[in-house]
This record gives sequence, C-alpha cells and structure tokens, in this order.
Amino acid sequence: MTGINQPPMSGKTGFITAMRNAPKAVARKARERACMIDATIRLQALEPQKGAATAEYAMVLVAACGFAAVLFAVIKSDVVKNLVIALIKGALELKKG
Repeated sequence: MTGINQPPMSGKTGFITAMRNAPKAVARKARERACMIDATIRLQALEPQKGAATAEYAMVLVAACGFAAVLFAVIKSDVVKNLVIALIKGALELKKG
C-alpha cells in the first residue's frame, strides 16, 4: 500500500522502510497539531471574545435594571419619603436658626 506522497515501493525493503518511518511521520503530525492547538489557544487568549463580551454586557444590563427596580421601590416607600422630608425640614430649620 502506498501513500499519496510516497513513491511506490517494491519488495520487502520498501515495506520495512515505510514501517520504520511511519512512527516518525505520525509523531511529526502530532507535534504539528499540538503546535497549531497551542497557537490557537494563545491567539484566543490575546483577542477578546466577542460573544463572551456581549453576554457579559447583557448580564450587567440585567443586573443594573434589577438594582434600579429595587432602588425605585425603596425610594417610593413611605418610610424613605418620611425620612427625606424630615431631612429636608431639618436642613431648612438649621438654615433659619
């Protein structure tokens, strides 16, 4: 059996040589693949991931909206209204006196 890049082999000598070189070729391809995977990982670490950034922005936006809703509910409560009114009246009385 001959490969695409290998010349046709005849006799046992060609077969034995091919069998001896096979592990070297497999190891070379494995090293090449490992280098490509390493390069891909390094490039992804350097470049910002656009999809991840969009998801992070969406999560921050949802959290901000939730915080705003809670803050709005607290400010609209009677306790906070009375506290703010008392604070303003106290400040006005200090200015008068």
